Amino acid sequence: MGLELYLDLLSQPCRAVYIFAKKNGIPFELRPVELLKGQHHSDAFAQVNRLKKVPALKDGDFTLAESVAILLYLSRKYEVPDHWYPQDLQACARVDEYLAWQHTALRNSCTRAMWQKMMFPVFLGEQVPPETLASTLAELDRCLQLLEDKFLKDQDFVAGPHISVADLVAITELMHTLSYSNIEKLPSVSRERTSSLLHVWPRRENPPWGIPQSGHPALCLTMPTPSTWLPLPIACQCWLPSFQKPTQAGCMAPTCGGRGGERSLSGGPCSCHEGQGLASS
Repeated sequence: MGLELYLDLLSQPCRAVYIFAKKNGIPFELRPVELLKGQHHSDAFAQVNRLKKVPALKDGDFTLAESVAILLYLSRKYEVPDHWYPQDLQACARVDEYLAWQHTALRNSCTRAMWQKMMFPVFLGEQVPPETLASTLAELDRCLQLLEDKFLKDQDFVAGPHISVADLVAITELMHTLSYSNIEKLPSVSRERTSSLLHVWPRRENPPWGIPQSGHPALCLTMPTPSTWLPLPIACQCWLPSFQKPTQAGCMAPTCGGRGGERSLSGGPCSCHEGQGLASS
């Protein structure tokens, strides 16, 4: 059996892995794992990843979890162009620096904003205290400022003049932020920064990511943004009307982080009795 990737393309980390593999012509068998159906908690999937998260990789008898580890494994095994994960010591360190910061900063802020701004009030019927939402959006704004001032600065990409896995991880996260809400509903500063980054980034890498618009349906949607923006591969919004509140076994909400009984990100009692926390990383 060749390379197998266990993905749910509603997940930002899964999309980064999928786009990276497609862009670099890496042959793989897609093994869909539907988070909203709780498939990541199945016994079969636990044999692949005991963490019960996506993405996951299976390469013969070897299995691997965590999107960053998977991206680096693929870049090394398949000898992709050097710019994705540079051999130059300092350029590589810049990529590593961003990847280390991303999961606890930008990803966390974007995920909290998505759940508090859309998932809880619109699809779960749970109201978010205004002060909680305001705090979350302020943190998102701070992370966007850091992304621009600390990592991008006056460079084309995070690690310099060429795109790297750091940029791919960043762009899938930012696109997800705008896919769940009209850009006008974001705070003014966040709106301007996010719009600017997503407007410029794909023009630096043409064609954007190398994934055709006729590809996977979860990657084929034009951003709900001004007509001057280029089409970008982002999470399909068509699944939202059929979204149903996750069951205890299939919870994918970033709620109590595995402790159970604590308060959810909406500020109310945690509805996740098993407290599984983020289902993708």
